[in-house]
Amino acid sequence: NRAATTVVEDVVVFPDQSPIEHVDLPQIGNQNQRERFLSKEEAKLLLTATIEKAEQAKAAHHRKCWQDLHDAIQLSLNTGMRLGEIQRVEWHDINFYGKLLTVRMLSNTQNRAEASLLIL
Repeated sequence: NRAATTVVEDVVVFPDQSPIEHVDLPQIGNQNQRERFLSKEEAKLLLTATIEKAEQAKAAHHRKCWQDLHDAIQLSLNTGMRLGEIQRVEWHDINFYGKLLTVRMLSNTQNRAEASLLIL
């Protein structure tokens, strides 16, 4: 146990015990489950709201931001992609002829996985 050998100013810290021995770790079992999804009506309202905001925006930059948000929401609703996956999409990930989108999933910097989605 490495904690048993931790010494600060010649005093052994955590002698013969783990520093987290009495710490209750959070349960992560089912926290990643979705409780519900948007209904078709909610999705339509969300997309409509982003288009309306884009049309109401006075600055061209703001219009583009609202349009980008609309496109990201549309992509997410149609593919199930998460925000991080959408943000990592680059032009070389899109095959317009084959109607494929390559999704790069990064679990860590050394192991990269890819999946392709058929876009109709």
